[in-house]
Amino acid sequence: MNIEIVIYVGYAGLLATGFLLVLAALMKKTHGLFWSRTPQEFIEDANNPKFDIEKSVGNKFIKVVFKYVPPFFIGFLLILLIALFFFS
Repeated sequence: MNIEIVIYVGYAGLLATGFLLVLAALMKKTHGLFWSRTPQEFIEDANNPKFDIEKSVGNKFIKVVFKYVPPFFIGFLLILLIALFFFS
């Protein structure tokens, strides 16, 4: 395996895990509601019991992402740093 491939894998993994972490952070800010609505709709839907299922699914997604994704993010970051510092 070539060092360039390792660097590309590091970048791809960092991008994918970073995207999941940012998505989970945004969902945590909105208390589990998906952010595919306007701010006015979000204010109206925040306490609406009709969206409790969406909140519970969003909160479960947040818990799973924040539990399992950060070690992979750190791992990809270390792979990328080691590849760039020692082999470039």
